[in-house]
Amino acid sequence: ASSGGTTATGCKLEVESTGSLPGAVFDGARLSGPAIAATADGFMLGYRDQDGDSMRAVLAFLKDDGALSPAQNFDLGGCANQVPEDGVGMAFAGTSGMMTTSLPDCGQGAGAVFIPFNSKGQVEQAVGPRNKSFKQLWMAQSGAIAPAAGNDDWELVYRVQHQADSPSVERLVLEGSAFKTSVPIAKPFGEADVAYTMVATSPQVRAFLAPVQSGGEGTTVVKVGDRSSDTLDLSHELLLPRAAPWAALVAWNDKLAAAIPATVGMTVQPAVWKLGAISPTAPMQIGKGTVMGGALVVLRDHLFVVQARSGGISVYRLDGANGSLAAGPAVSMDFAGSLGTMNLSAFDGTRIAAAAARDRVAVTWLTKATADSALPIGGWALLRCAK
Repeated sequence: ASSGGTTATGCKLEVESTGSLPGAVFDGARLSGPAIAATADGFMLGYRDQDGDSMRAVLAFLKDDGALSPAQNFDLGGCANQVPEDGVGMAFAGTSGMMTTSLPDCGQGAGAVFIPFNSKGQVEQAVGPRNKSFKQLWMAQSGAIAPAAGNDDWELVYRVQHQADSPSVERLVLEGSAFKTSVPIAKPFGEADVAYTMVATSPQVRAFLAPVQSGGEGTTVVKVGDRSSDTLDLSHELLLPRAAPWAALVAWNDKLAAAIPATVGMTVQPAVWKLGAISPTAPMQIGKGTVMGGALVVLRDHLFVVQARSGGISVYRLDGANGSLAAGPAVSMDFAGSLGTMNLSAFDGTRIAAAAARDRVAVTWLTKATADSALPIGGWALLRCAK
């Protein structure tokens, strides 16, 4: 079921096309992701699957007309005694994109894979460096990678445990698929042991998010700085209530928004970066019920809040993203049990990602954490926002 609406200045969201993600390698395979990025010519989708010592990255290109290319699969060299529980990241800027996910320690240390692709979804040479000093490396469910200041450069954040140390968060900059040696590895959250970390950027803004346990329920901290160079200046921060089990983060122009699950729906915290300082606006509660996963994307003057729950997906459109953001959604769509041709009844709500470009909001999800031949691995939907 769905419901929608329109305003004189906005768009009515319409379901344009839907479909299934490419299937996993084996029934019962463990799944991570999904990830999605808008390119100049469509949307790149991806996830990771593992069964025993078989581990793959699975990528497919989705055109604006709903045509999904055949899957491109990459052997990641897994091992049966290591089952990654983290996520998959994907970003695109200019003419190039990058997918990344962690690699387990199979005797050579943990690490990450970097898979470049172009605007038409053609994948280039992948690399998978490992570090013998890394006992384990984790990436957030989404938001592990974002465009950096230089062309074809990428901000990368991850949680890592060195052999003799407690886990901590590190940030580095990639130059294509290689580490940018002129930029030292930094720890944006110091030695704090956080469950995950995310990054989002715009040409003006760089933001890192992490849940920090500091007594009681803790806080979800967003550290913010200018993105004009690779230099980190994170002296400004936003605080959201409690150390959330998951979050969503987006940056655009001189603005950003972070969201965490609330008792009902999600708490969305917008902010403006101006004259070297962060100015938060009033937080808002959006949505209903128990939300298990979510995403934030911006398209033209609209901020879209995507929410996932057991058996359903909701999308909310807030207007004024480029000026004064509205305090509540102008349009909402609720998909309970199905979204277009896709059955959502088995969807557990925990794995969802979204991207937006041109006149479309693209949403993708994984049904469950394990592949089941009786169920789709996951699905995708293109929602049209014409104005």
